Amino acid sequence: MARLDMRIVWGALLIVAGLLFLAQSMGLIPSAWSALWAVVFGVAGLAFVAWLFVDRRQWWAIIPGMTLLGLAGIIVLSMLPRTVVPEGNDGWIGAVFLGAIGLSFVMVYVMRRDFWWALIPAGALMTLALVVLSTSFMSGLESGALLFLGLGITFGIVALVPTPDGRMTWAWIPAGILGVMGILVALALSSLLNYVWPIALIMAGIYILIRGFVLRKS
Repeated sequence: MARLDMRIVWGALLIVAGLLFLAQSMGLIPSAWSALWAVVFGVAGLAFVAWLFVDRRQWWAIIPGMTLLGLAGIIVLSMLPRTVVPEGNDGWIGAVFLGAIGLSFVMVYVMRRDFWWALIPAGALMTLALVVLSTSFMSGLESGALLFLGLGITFGIVALVPTPDGRMTWAWIPAGILGVMGILVALALSSLLNYVWPIALIMAGIYILIRGFVLRKS
């Protein structure tokens, strides 16, 4: 019965959305009425979320639900006066959308602890949201360092969380690689890099010399 009710809801929503798109295409709805689309996307998103509470087995419904709510959110943000969202800080809009989708995967993992894979898109999308948000006050290299470090932390979390098959120790490999890349990019932003490479070359030379003497004696 619940499934039948949801079909009725979705059928009605699709008809309403189609009529609104058709009316806008015919010029019957002014383009300035963006608030109407925010309401449509918001109601559709809440309908998906409500479906999840009606039938907890439909865990996937939270993903389109949060995506639609994110769309409603960015429409509302774009309508706000520039005193609230100053010009040049439009990264907030993209960050809200990506963050909403990332939050949906976090909620998937909270509901289904055996779905450890949901942590990967959750961390990746949350990291991208931070990167998009940081572009207004960070350079490209700084944003790149943030991206690598965020992804490294994501895989580190995957390696730490328990699963029915045990801990995912393989995740330490991408976590370590991405973390090192993030640190190297971060070091490239400072004068420390001028000292890191010479020291690394010296240490490598010392290692080669020691190995050479050891092999020669043996």
